[in-house]
Amino acid sequence: MNYLIRPTLIMFLTAAVCVAALSLVYSITLEPIRVAAAALANATMAEVLPEATDFRELEADLPANVNAIYEGSSNGNVVGYVVESWANGYGGALTLMVGISSEDSAITGMSVLNHSESPGFSDPLNTERFNGQFEGLAVTVPVTLIKGGALAANNEIDAMTGATISTTAVVDAVNHALNWYQGGSGR
Repeated sequence: MNYLIRPTLIMFLTAAVCVAALSLVYSITLEPIRVAAAALANATMAEVLPEATDFRELEADLPANVNAIYEGSSNGNVVGYVVESWANGYGGALTLMVGISSEDSAITGMSVLNHSESPGFSDPLNTERFNGQFEGLAVTVPVTLIKGGALAANNEIDAMTGATISTTAVVDAVNHALNWYQGGSGR
């Protein structure tokens, strides 16, 4: 019987030490990870809404496909909003932030935060060539996806070759942000 108790006790103690070590590492790294995530979110908000110097998360009933809404201000005046929204792409959820100017009701910037899309195909998702297409688009009309020959005046975006599903997810997520703004919540 002793041949069963001793190995069981050793395994139990080993597992207990591992759990304690993991718990300790988790508690030590939790705050630095939270601080780094907040810094990254603030940097992204400043990138997509450059006129704003301060951001405040709005307490609101969030529509489907919207994770958070931030009010951007400068010198105490509201200059726009940053909407974190998502849509399903080829590999799963794709999350992004969209900056919307209150002054001219236009998109000021867009940045993909995270995605599960296929490596290689999705590489252009965060390039200036792709993201720059969104800057200046009106928020009163949905953004549409065109394969070649897109016109900014018509709120059109050129699709990325070979990544149509990923590009469609980006456009869908941007339109979720615009829908929130058009619904009167952002004005």
